[in-house]
Amino acid sequence: MLIHYICCAVMTQSASHLGPIPAVSGKVSVSPGRVEGLAVKPLTSKPTGVGKWIWTDGDPVALRFKKVIETKTLPRRSTVRISAECSYRLYVNDQLVARGPADVGRDYDIGPTGPWFYDVVDISKWIKRGPNTLAVEVISRALVQSEGRLGKPGLWLEAEIGQLKIGSDETWQVSPNESLNFAEAQAGEPLSGKGSFLTLGHQSPPSLWESENPNSWVTARVVKAAERPVLQSEIPAPMEANYLSNGYSRITGGAKIAGKPSFVSDGAFSLDFDRVLSAHIVLTVNGGDGAVLSVMPNERKSAGYHRAVRLKLGKGKQSFEIPFFDSFSTINLQATGVKSPIEVEEVRAVFRSYPVRYQGEFECNDAALNEIWKVGRWSTQICMQTHHLDSPHHQEPISDPGDYLIESLISYNTFGEAGLAKQDLRKYAQIIRNRKSKVFHTSYALLWLQMLIEYWQHTGDESLLRELAPTAFDLVDTWETWRGSNGLISNPPNFMFIDWVELEGFNLHHPPAVIGQGVLTAFYYRALEDVQRISNFLGESKRANRCSELRDSVRFAFNRELWSAQKGLYRDGKPGQSKSPIGTWLPEDKSIETFSSQVNILASAYGIAPAKEAPLILRKVMESGPSNCQPYFMHFAFDALEETGLFDTWATKQMRRWKVVPDTQTFPEMWDRGDLSHAWQCTPTYQLSRRVLGVSPIAPGFKQIRIQPLLCDLTWARGTVPTPLGPVKVSWQRSAAELNLEVTIPKGSEAEVVLPDQSKKKVGPGKHKLRCPLPQKP
Repeated sequence: MLIHYICCAVMTQSASHLGPIPAVSGKVSVSPGRVEGLAVKPLTSKPTGVGKWIWTDGDPVALRFKKVIETKTLPRRSTVRISAECSYRLYVNDQLVARGPADVGRDYDIGPTGPWFYDVVDISKWIKRGPNTLAVEVISRALVQSEGRLGKPGLWLEAEIGQLKIGSDETWQVSPNESLNFAEAQAGEPLSGKGSFLTLGHQSPPSLWESENPNSWVTARVVKAAERPVLQSEIPAPMEANYLSNGYSRITGGAKIAGKPSFVSDGAFSLDFDRVLSAHIVLTVNGGDGAVLSVMPNERKSAGYHRAVRLKLGKGKQSFEIPFFDSFSTINLQATGVKSPIEVEEVRAVFRSYPVRYQGEFECNDAALNEIWKVGRWSTQICMQTHHLDSPHHQEPISDPGDYLIESLISYNTFGEAGLAKQDLRKYAQIIRNRKSKVFHTSYALLWLQMLIEYWQHTGDESLLRELAPTAFDLVDTWETWRGSNGLISNPPNFMFIDWVELEGFNLHHPPAVIGQGVLTAFYYRALEDVQRISNFLGESKRANRCSELRDSVRFAFNRELWSAQKGLYRDGKPGQSKSPIGTWLPEDKSIETFSSQVNILASAYGIAPAKEAPLILRKVMESGPSNCQPYFMHFAFDALEETGLFDTWATKQMRRWKVVPDTQTFPEMWDRGDLSHAWQCTPTYQLSRRVLGVSPIAPGFKQIRIQPLLCDLTWARGTVPTPLGPVKVSWQRSAAELNLEVTIPKGSEAEVVLPDQSKKKVGPGKHKLRCPLPQKP
């Protein structure tokens, strides 16, 4: 039962040592389902060598570091470079100013393989004349799955306070952080993993640390073993802001809500929000000595949790900030062992995401599609942290470029933001190089290549393309060695990943070769096209010609080996043709013949199927549902629909299969199950902007634009697509006989408008109105 509407629970004067971290530039604006902030790229700041990696004796899980600096004058600018293993919180004069470091990147099954990121933090506004205290909390274990760990904990810091240069060294003081206790975490799991309970005590501001435990402070020790290459993170820090709550529900036992929420005996209550958030949780309570307050955020508005924390309560006023963020639409609080009243002064959700502005818009005559577009925008935003997450629920490491391809396309069209994609492309390229292309999710390396091409097209950034081209070349060269005597990709390490579905008793997450050959060969065929395009741009004609020859060879082999004239479809593979060793992620072949939606979608999308056959193949797939195809793979189905000229017929009908969960205002990860904060299933947001509005780049960076609206069964649509040159605005409305189209093109660009009768018109910058008769159905 919903009791009443409140703003962030009971609000008090928030302590500065708890989140949210103030924005360095501008403000973060918050309204239901909309959080925006300005992305300010950090100043370039190179290490000077003054900072050393420091730690202490033993193997503590969490430490506190402090150093007092005297400034005689007020400096104009003060900057900190900071990193740690695994995570840190940085304070200046009791103000929480940063948390990090930015995700360093690792594959799913191994530790970090590249340089360790450091963050650059502008601390100018918090430095004062006289003594200033720099304080850092460091946690040496991974809190969530994505965090990298080398097992060599330490803190590294360099600062310029005006002309004063400071580095982490033996002049820093260090003490155990006794407010964090991870003894109950399961072995081998992240500290906040499922089944684990972090135990937290009162989190005091740094000015009180020494008085609380004066005898525990010792001199920090320089640790040579912790040294590693460091590289500046080029992305801005996540924006943070308090998010409004909807009020209390599920009140049981000794929980009381009248006035300030409280517990007079053991009991529970929940704090609900209007949708799933990506957020930290901050609490302030009074009293409850000896009791335990369990904090259990959940994506659904119900009892339960994915990650949970136990707060050990003492006397008086106590503050807590959960050291990791999570996805939730409710915070379940349960008090046990209550012997004296617990007064809950505040419970806050501190929303966080990569800073974005809502520059793209979409609206049409179908309210359901409008909602789907907005839900996809929100789901993508909460996955944008210091890398594109699969979801803030799972927080997998940077091992899922299939997810990031879709998320980045949505980001370009809704936020006009590409900085996060750039850093992720570099990190995953490092994984490809270090693993010699044998990444955990084999197919995803080729989707990284698609992501690189899309980044180049949307941003016009030639420098990153040139930087990563050698990785792309090595990647397709390695895949060429995996072709079997049949001409297909038959001998990769495994055939992971295709889709989260079952086929003939096999999970297509990691199918046998007999099911995986066709899909991986189709992705390889597309990769050859991408590398051919890069090669032509770089003037490498020999490689471009080689890619063209390989494409012809692969297409011929695909049609020879996999086409079934009887079925009018492609089979997935043939048994017994792979020499790859059987293992955990590669089941043994069976003598089966399957015709998945996935392989036929890709053959139609990438031009492997003959032009006359492709629409017939895809029509069969669409008429089946498409059966056994999850929302993720529908991204490629929409590509196929446009390629075969069937988008108008099928696209919006398929998009209406996406159903918003009312409690969370998101979609399930899969049609009927999974977590509720994934963005890989949000491709309709991209499709509506890219294909229904019809805006796409012809030349990199939108110097030349194609406007080709696909009308489907809609009567009107309008919206904005952000580009590096400015917004492209499209508005169209049709009657029974004609289409009225209005487009606005930014300065520095020109557009080719393709109308439904396939006539084309060139237009320059400015606003243009066009009319076109609509083809009449017989």
